[in-house]
Amino acid sequence: MKNPVHEQIQARKLKARLRMLQHAQRVSGNVSQTCRFFGVSRALFYIWKKRYEKNGLTGLRDQPRRPHHIRYRIRRRCGHPKMPVQNGWPVGQFQPNVNFITDAKATT
Repeated sequence: MKNPVHEQIQARKLKARLRMLQHAQRVSGNVSQTCRFFGVSRALFYIWKKRYEKNGLTGLRDQPRRPHHIRYRIRRRCGHPKMPVQNGWPVGQFQPNVNFITDAKATT
């Protein structure tokens, strides 16, 4: 279930962005003046305009910031392919003291 407060905030942002695009098209005809009036940059205006032309009203909603693909996911044990490895552990990370464990077993 989605948070109703979050949905209200999204709807308010969507209306403001749509109003800004309509203002630039119908009222002023000047993107710089519209951006100055609404307090946003022209780059952001053109991002929203492109998303609106491509996806309609759903394009004006906030997009997730999480990347679609993580290029180099480093696993804990094996490390990155370019990272130096000693005894199967990346250099500089915690390495279990194998000698201490085997010495403790030998004395008991």
